[in-house]
Amino acid sequence: MSDATLFLAIKSGGGAVGIRSSMPAFGDRLTNDEIAGLVSYIRGFCALSNRQSDSGMDASMRR
Repeated sequence: MSDATLFLAIKSGGGAVGIRSSMPAFGDRLTNDEIAGLVSYIRGFCALSNRQSDSGMDASMRR
């Protein structure tokens, strides 16, 4: 999912991007800057997960 799609899902709700319509919209409670910050924060989990996976592969390759 692109950053723009994730931004739109947070701002307008899941139905706006074709995912679960039960995901609420937060555009009335968060500013665009806050939503952009949230997108960056969420992307940080992906980077952390990739680093942990890479570390795990390195350890298993040394065995």
